[in-house]
Amino acid sequence: MTKRKVLVKGKKTLYTFAYLRTISWACHKRAKESIKGRNLLISSSMVFTAFSIEAYLNHLGSNVTDFWDSVERKLSPREKLDLISSILKIKIDYGSRPFQTFVNMFAFRNALAHGSTEILSAESIQILSDEDIPSLPKASWEESITLESATRYLEDGKAIVLHLNSKAKLDSDLLWTPETAEWQIVPLDQA
Repeated sequence: MTKRKVLVKGKKTLYTFAYLRTISWACHKRAKESIKGRNLLISSSMVFTAFSIEAYLNHLGSNVTDFWDSVERKLSPREKLDLISSILKIKIDYGSRPFQTFVNMFAFRNALAHGSTEILSAESIQILSDEDIPSLPKASWEESITLESATRYLEDGKAIVLHLNSKAKLDSDLLWTPETAEWQIVPLDQA
């Protein structure tokens, strides 16, 4: 195959929220399939779901306001959701799913994003064989690292996006598509 120098004219739209959700989903899938490294994959899935939701809020905010660029970096995810729900005139019930999970996922994300060294100590009687690793104390955020939590984050994250998207009356065809692109290739001898 012969290669040649060409002019490429391209344009791409990157839907960061869908890209991040794809990462979360892939980590979740691998965590379900393998014991090795499971907690790291579960943690990654949980964090990337939170990243995905915040990125979706930024996508939605820029679609329903003229001023999103001026407030986006100043608002927490909860403040973003509150502002968007106010604009869309919808009530958010943080006491039940899926928005209850919104609170949990950002508490988890914040615990990691703003983490610091912790010294945890505890004593307990345990029955162990010579090969067993003893159960050691965990930080509160470590307690939530379960496959069930990651699954709930993904399911409720999807429900949040679908709910908000329908209320905003935005097109849902590309909702889970990480990117769209178009390009033209012109041989340099024709440019």
